[in-house]
Amino acid sequence: MSSHHANYYAGISVLDIHPNGTHIALGIWTDNSALAHDVVINEVKVKSPEKIDLILKYNIEISDFTPGSVMHTENVKYHPNGKHLLIRDTNGNLYVWNVDAKAIKYNLQLNVEYMGWYTDSYDATVTISPDGEYFAAVNPQVSLYDFESGELLHTFK
Repeated sequence: MSSHHANYYAGISVLDIHPNGTHIALGIWTDNSALAHDVVINEVKVKSPEKIDLILKYNIEISDFTPGSVMHTENVKYHPNGKHLLIRDTNGNLYVWNVDAKAIKYNLQLNVEYMGWYTDSYDATVTISPDGEYFAAVNPQVSLYDFESGELLHTFK
C-alpha cells in the first residue's frame, strides 16, 4: 500500500460509511490512469454541523493485488462489525479486506457478464447480511456466500 495516488482523484465511483460513522471508504479512479483504482479510507472529523473534514488514513491499491488489466472499484461495503470491507472491481474480483490488519483476508473471482464501459449490462452489487454471517453478490446470478470462509453456499437461478 502506498499513497502516491492520494492527491490525484479524478472520480469517486462508490462509497460506504463505517458502521460507527468514524470512517468512509471511497472507491476512486485516478487521473493518471483510467485503469488505476484504489479504495481510500478517510477518517471523518465533525467539527461542527457546517464543518466536516475527511482526513486520509490510507489507500488500498487494488491494482497491487490484481496486476494486468484491472479496471475500477465497483462496490465497497463495510461489514456490520466494521472490521472488514468487501471490495469488488469491474473484473469480478471480490476482496475481503481486514481493516485492522490492512491486508486481504481472502479474495474470490466472480463470473461477470460485462458488455463494456458503463453499461447497464453489468451488475456489481454486493451486500452483507445484518448479522454479518453472509454476503451476496451478483455472479451473474445472485450467489450467497459464507462471510468467514468465502464458501459459495447457494446460487439463485
